[in-house]
Amino acid sequence: MVQGPDTYYGLDAWRWWLSEAPSDMRKARRSADEVADTDACDVRSFRALIKLVAFLNVMNKSDILLFRGQGCDLPLLPSLMREKWTVPGTSISVPLDGERVLYFEELSQVCRRVAPLLVGLLPRHKPFETFVSHPERRMAPWSVIQHYELWPTPVLDFTGSLRIAASFALGAAKPRSSGYVYISAFRRVHSDPMVLHTAGSGPVAVRLSAVCPPLAERPHLQDGFLVGNPRFSEADLETPQAPGTLLAKVHLVDESATAHSGESFWDDRDFPRHSEESLLPTGDLFLKMFNRAFEHQVVGDRAVIADR
Repeated sequence: MVQGPDTYYGLDAWRWWLSEAPSDMRKARRSADEVADTDACDVRSFRALIKLVAFLNVMNKSDILLFRGQGCDLPLLPSLMREKWTVPGTSISVPLDGERVLYFEELSQVCRRVAPLLVGLLPRHKPFETFVSHPERRMAPWSVIQHYELWPTPVLDFTGSLRIAASFALGAAKPRSSGYVYISAFRRVHSDPMVLHTAGSGPVAVRLSAVCPPLAERPHLQDGFLVGNPRFSEADLETPQAPGTLLAKVHLVDESATAHSGESFWDDRDFPRHSEESLLPTGDLFLKMFNRAFEHQVVGDRAVIADR
């Protein structure tokens, strides 16, 4: 049994609670590595998922829980740290292994090309004007670049909405019968990219609704959060840092996606699945702006962005 401030309640604790409802749960506390290594839990309805997350919220009072939905059980890696990256506007995937340093160096140039389009669009602060002189403020242009998939980045998207995460997991565009929701714990969420110099040296969670301009619909509709290290450097390309503490990996099952008589994961009256348009609106002004300004191309086996 592990005790202390860096221990957590995860799926082992949830399973013990379901079977015995003990009055003292302290024996279920685990280290971050032990919690992350726990086998996934099958969940077959959104209401059941709410109950699981409610338990984890109550038991991990010092943490803020954020969620990520994926169709497949893949490591929680930022796009820059994956093996391949699918070039926007094409069906071509370019390899990143062996090219990460070049793509990371090019990311700085992409920031400089995107930032002028964003200058003056935030009424209260100016991270897009000052990120060159204050490197930790790169999280601001990175947030836009990542969310609109303009270039591989060292940051990862999460959401504060469980229903949004589950909708991505089970396919907002094309429903599928299974997917995964990852529940991660963070000791603090930051809202102001202008003061990230106080955030320490590791990954942080940044609330995108306080960073992205109001006209950028996607991050606001998705209740988005960005997780990554504001001081990420070339040296970090060799050793990816975990995005928070993974408390639980949940396997969602929707039998109705493949059988008309199967049980639906969703409650269509109270908790329906989000539509693709509600999360990725085609009328998003920023999406149109970037499509007008840039064109992705593949030269050899590398991606490049050309001005239109």
